[in-house]
Amino acid sequence: MSVQPLHQEPDPQDPQVIMERLPEQERDFFLAQYRERAHAAADDLTGYKALQRFLNVWSIRARTRRPSSEELEARIQEIRDGAPTIPIEDVLVQHLGMSRAEAAAWWQQKVEQAAEGR
Repeated sequence: MSVQPLHQEPDPQDPQVIMERLPEQERDFFLAQYRERAHAAADDLTGYKALQRFLNVWSIRARTRRPSSEELEARIQEIRDGAPTIPIEDVLVQHLGMSRAEAAAWWQQKVEQAAEGR
């Protein structure tokens, strides 16, 4: 008699699990790409590694919660209407242990890099 887990998590790289976790607007694209890579893997063993990499990338993408454009627009409107926000410097101080001055300098550098297109 062997011990089996009471609850087994689904394989995050299972294409069906990925499909269920993806936002609806991304599912058709994922499925078309998956089918293309699965057919290539069936014809050529080197395609199998490419299929594995593809599933790994999409499993990460599927587990990462991204707000929809409607959710983003709604949040932007809430902020414009006066919803409370937290300065990025405060978040950096709390989560990364930076001093307030270090956080401000780090954020300013990122803003400048973005403005320069880096």
